[in-house]
Amino acid sequence: MPVWFYVLLGILVNCLWGTTFLAPYYLADINPVAIAIGRYLVYGVISVVFVLFNLKSLRKLSYGQWKYAFLFAFTGNVGYYVCITLSVHYGGITTTALIESTMPIVMIVAGQLSIKEFDFQSLLFPVVMVLTGIFMLNQSQGDGIDYSANNYHWYAGLLFSVVALLLWAWYALSNAHFLKQNPSVSSNIWSVAIGVGCFFQSLVGLSVFAVSGESVFIATDDIASSTIRLIVGCLFLGVFISWLVTVWWNQVSRYIPMAIIGPLFVFETLSSLVYGYIVDQKFPSTMEVMAVVLIIGGVSLSMMLASKGLKKATPVLHASEA
Repeated sequence: MPVWFYVLLGILVNCLWGTTFLAPYYLADINPVAIAIGRYLVYGVISVVFVLFNLKSLRKLSYGQWKYAFLFAFTGNVGYYVCITLSVHYGGITTTALIESTMPIVMIVAGQLSIKEFDFQSLLFPVVMVLTGIFMLNQSQGDGIDYSANNYHWYAGLLFSVVALLLWAWYALSNAHFLKQNPSVSSNIWSVAIGVGCFFQSLVGLSVFAVSGESVFIATDDIASSTIRLIVGCLFLGVFISWLVTVWWNQVSRYIPMAIIGPLFVFETLSSLVYGYIVDQKFPSTMEVMAVVLIIGGVSLSMMLASKGLKKATPVLHASEA
């Protein structure tokens, strides 16, 4: 497959990830931890089923590789999404989306410092464009946020959002490095291995949740309706956003350089904002439109500047991965 195919796949993946911000927003009457546990329990069960059909390949994974699978299961999945749902619950979807919107900058800078695939100075101008767009977006979206010192819920949401940002940044960099260094581990098998880690971690989380006495439902007049929405939400998040998207993202991480992977994360923020506009039935302001133009322009420019090194940075695609 040509490189542009994986770039488009990365954009699609991030647009799908944008829907994760809507889940706790729509399921506001359900405990956010219960949503996270349900999501990764579904992903874990699917992975355990796939284990039965891939025993030979999974047995080839070393002890060290399994340790990474369980670590990535937490940093990029269970732990990350628990922090996201708690952030949306306490700080609101706007605060969460705005903090996570800095992900492209974090990934570009961290990727260049750790891997140094390209000259960072060549990417400085598009980084400034993206950063300016994010700042304008934050100014526009953050007008209704209460920053008062006694608004403890908002600060708790802010803290969870920052933790989620750091967890995901480390996961994205480490996972991409792992896949590039271990070409014998297919994207499908690695997704299953991470899913197995999610399965056991979600079981632990479920046990702790049950012992803690926390209620699944925060405040609802119709438990039956809330239960159905919880099941549908967890199935959607577990099957599509966790299992399927993880397979796709593993392919993206393996076949394109970090200099391009970083900017792709901006589409998660932009898509989540679009979904928010649709849900709230409103149009973006002039500043928001200008911010989006700057962000997309910066992302496009960074990809163009990095494209000269794609042939050297991109490994040959094996037939088994096609």
